[in-house]
Amino acid sequence: MGLDMYLTASANLIEDEGVVVEGLDAGGMEVSAVEYRLGKWRKANAIHGWFVENVQDDDDNCRPYEVEVEQLEQLRDLCVHALETKNPEGLPPSEGFFFGSSEVDDDYWEDLRLTVDICNKALGLEGSKRHYWTFIYQASW
Repeated sequence: MGLDMYLTASANLIEDEGVVVEGLDAGGMEVSAVEYRLGKWRKANAIHGWFVENVQDDDDNCRPYEVEVEQLEQLRDLCVHALETKNPEGLPPSEGFFFGSSEVDDDYWEDLRLTVDICNKALGLEGSKRHYWTFIYQASW
């Protein structure tokens, strides 16, 4: 048990009609979006605290929340700055039931490096004439 966090990306089809995916029995329904897991964190409470404050309007409720590209850029840049300066001021650890350590230790810095990688992966996705991307953050604890 503990804080588990996920960022997913959905490739949403722009076309009026979905597509049929061969081998996927959906009872004749068409696929309108495909979801990909960009990354997951375990007990990265500072990152979770940032999402709660900046995306979830301070409502920590384990529901999925859409994340704007600008928010992912802001989080990535904040992590990069903290890593370069070794200053956790902009991303303080958050305390919570089963949230793990609130120390600024090696695990904290590794969570920030992982976050930079996940955000870069999301920000590197390119849209096309057939779909657009939406990003969803969700945590469970």
